[in-house]
Amino acid sequence: MQYNYKEVEEKWSNYWLNNKVYKKMNDKFRPRFFCLSKLFNPNSKEINVNEYIDLIKTDAVARIKRMQGYNVLYAPGFQTFGLDGERYAIKTGNNPFDYSKKNIIKEIELFKKLGLSFDYDLAVNTTNPDFYKWSQWLFTKLYEKRLAYQKDTDIYFCDVLKRVVGEREVSLVNNELKTIKDNFNVSIRTVKQWYIDLTSYNDRLLKNIDKLDYPKNIIEDFKNIIGSKKGYNLKIRVDETNMFFNSFTERVDNLFGASFCLISPKNKYVLDITYEDEYEDVVEYLNSDDKSVSGVFTGSFAINPVNGKMLPIWVANYFLDDYDNDFKVCIPSTDELDFEFANKYGLDIIDVIDFEIAPYTGNGIHINSEFANDLYNDEANSKILNYLVENGYAEETTDYKLKELCISDSLFFGEAIPIIYFNDGSIKVLNSMELPLKHPDVIVKPSGNEYSPLYNAKGWNNIFTKEGKEGSRELSTLNNIISNSWYYLAYILKSNAGLLPINSPDAKYELEKWLPVNLYMASINAKELIVTRFLLFVLEDFGYLSYVEPFEKVVSLNDEISDGSIDLVDSLDKYGADVVRLYLLDTKELNPIDLDIYRRFINRLIRLFENEFSV
Repeated sequence: MQYNYKEVEEKWSNYWLNNKVYKKMNDKFRPRFFCLSKLFNPNSKEINVNEYIDLIKTDAVARIKRMQGYNVLYAPGFQTFGLDGERYAIKTGNNPFDYSKKNIIKEIELFKKLGLSFDYDLAVNTTNPDFYKWSQWLFTKLYEKRLAYQKDTDIYFCDVLKRVVGEREVSLVNNELKTIKDNFNVSIRTVKQWYIDLTSYNDRLLKNIDKLDYPKNIIEDFKNIIGSKKGYNLKIRVDETNMFFNSFTERVDNLFGASFCLISPKNKYVLDITYEDEYEDVVEYLNSDDKSVSGVFTGSFAINPVNGKMLPIWVANYFLDDYDNDFKVCIPSTDELDFEFANKYGLDIIDVIDFEIAPYTGNGIHINSEFANDLYNDEANSKILNYLVENGYAEETTDYKLKELCISDSLFFGEAIPIIYFNDGSIKVLNSMELPLKHPDVIVKPSGNEYSPLYNAKGWNNIFTKEGKEGSRELSTLNNIISNSWYYLAYILKSNAGLLPINSPDAKYELEKWLPVNLYMASINAKELIVTRFLLFVLEDFGYLSYVEPFEKVVSLNDEISDGSIDLVDSLDKYGADVVRLYLLDTKELNPIDLDIYRRFINRLIRLFENEFSV
């Protein structure tokens, strides 16, 4: 007898849903297990089978844990804000919120056909006001703690499309920026965007990182992104001025060998220190796209703090690194690039370590170093550092590669940022009673400038208070990194009445009962993990949560299936969920022909079962 999968799957799917078999229970006698998948993007036109494979793998764990007697929390989530919805709205003139709702309904139907054991009552949708209210609230808390701030940011703008375009929409063609899809010209404009400051949290983010049950490659990515580096911050004075520059270095034992300084083209004080005779040359260099080891003299000199020697300041781009070290004291006898630069421009090379070959980066006896002569590196470093610290020229410090992350976009379809700028210069941040700040009901079309389409919504944008104050709203919106980093808390806080307020005692009780997530299985984004842990630290600092790591165990599902594809909907209709799920769990290459192999396997299992239990 042929297995009638349609009849069986429909019967049991309805039973599971009607009886809420997968519902999170308030059962204090069962051990709890929180199983987490990434947010799903229902607005993408392209079906990425790998995302469904990730869901099926996580679902398998959730099912096993239920069978082992656990009270399982496993629910679906949808990241509906972003570029896909924005493009749709601009192209069609339709409301992106309605579009997302329709796509979520379709996606949930597909999830149910796949037999995913979600608690659908806990489904999270980032475009639901009850959800994004708390993304906006988190922003206000970051602002309150001075961890959110604005700064000028270069963005891509297309004059033909009359809108800001994302980095993934742009490519460099014959040294010209073009849109990938239409080959339209793209220019760079400057607009203020919002950032979060991670600097004061980097130590906590790195603390105990090796003890976390994360994949080793994710731990390494974590460390590399934050980039902790111990060293010394030198305070360097520009001659004949009261201007000082900070210069980070990992050693000071070689400082007597300094013969020039470099300032980055990105340093905002470049032209301030440039003398009139050199001004034209410096401006020309700043406007060039020279990527070689090159530079130009500014006319200014810095003072070497260990011996008072005048060091010519050159503007050059070769020394830029990830630590924003945009002023450098250069020692060509111990640094290869400094050595190359000094040779190219005829600058002094002063040996400070007794070695026949320069540049020399190893350990050795110091020469030409006055009070540090005849000492090896460590001793010389200690003695020179003591001198610098005692005289206020240096301090030991830890520098980080990761100092900030951009959290805003020039999109309409993102969480509105709850800030009002009044004409008198004052700023108002909306309080929790004034949230959520909803979008205006307008046709989404390009603003024609570097601002988001919210620029066109004059009735929403322009503010007139009853006290007679006038102002305007923030026109950029939050990008997805905030919502992607806290959504899992919403599964815990969701109830029939909506989300429990994150800042309530009831929320704290529920969060501490269910956290940490026992298993997070996903294609991991290390930066999102960093922000996830950062936001929990901030909630802890405000007293809304006791210290807890967000995830007990992380499993990376970054291994993608090789070339090939299947029509998921068609395959479910033709073969049924059991066959498709087993196939996607097991296969390493997408080939629709192979589905027949798994169908025959399932049919054999059914026949064995029927023969075993037939009378």
